[in-house]
Amino acid sequence: MFIQDEMIKGLTESTRPIIIYRYSDGTIQKGFVLRSDEFVASIATVREICQATGLQIVDKQPNHL
Repeated sequence: MFIQDEMIKGLTESTRPIIIYRYSDGTIQKGFVLRSDEFVASIATVREICQATGLQIVDKQPNHL
């Protein structure tokens, strides 16, 4: 798949993963490079990992998520 450099800021300078948004016909709409401290996961997967490891995620209040 060819992605034009100007469609995703920092694409040519980065070796990190990227997120790509596509139209229903498959053409690229936009995208972005993930920062070094970012990852992609489903909420279900994060909850499962937290339960398995005993970790708890809390918000600013602190309410358990």
